[in-house]
Amino acid sequence: MRSNGFTLVEMLITVAILMMVMLTGSYAYKLFSSSWERQSQRDNMVQNQALEIRRIHQVLSGIVSLGFYSDDISGLYLEGQQERLISVTRNGLFHDDEPVIFELFVDRTSQNAELVYREVRFSASPLFAEQKSIEFENVHRFQLSLDAVAFSYYGWESLLAKNGLDSTASRSPQKQWFNAYNSVRSQLLPELMLLHIQTPEGEVNINVALPIETEKLLDTYDSVF
Repeated sequence: MRSNGFTLVEMLITVAILMMVMLTGSYAYKLFSSSWERQSQRDNMVQNQALEIRRIHQVLSGIVSLGFYSDDISGLYLEGQQERLISVTRNGLFHDDEPVIFELFVDRTSQNAELVYREVRFSASPLFAEQKSIEFENVHRFQLSLDAVAFSYYGWESLLAKNGLDSTASRSPQKQWFNAYNSVRSQLLPELMLLHIQTPEGEVNINVALPIETEKLLDTYDSVF
């Protein structure tokens, strides 16, 4: 017949079991905490990228058929290449009270490519030509992990081609996609613009329809302020 209480062996066994349970629980908690932190970081990154994509779409969807006059030359202003775009938008990131001249380009000077946005108030530089240097006032670097970025432009090659007046065309002109577009030369804005962004998480395509009634300068400087 044993007396009331626990023997030393029983106590050691109990303590060992409790330690095993505590170690198992602690390990499971660390795994859960680490997994939750990684998921939280991924969620924050996705949210931040979605916000940046909305900002880009905001700028591009506000592009206007605004004309310029300089050195006896008049035209519409949009100069687009695959990794660079300069134009005028009503939806600037820093100034929403007037149109801005903006530049959106890929900066490859650092180890990782960055998509950079710059703008200046139109009233601060209202007269500009294709080759004039623009002094931008504000800069925003989009927080996006980039593998590739490419603009493409859809529309008529020129106003002459659209109206069937291009005597140099070998066949009937048609709207098509371009890797580069210059509205100063074409006297038109592209009808559609596509920005393709490739990230490690996947790809995003930003499609924007631009104003198409651009055979003449619809806006003057007085009408946009």
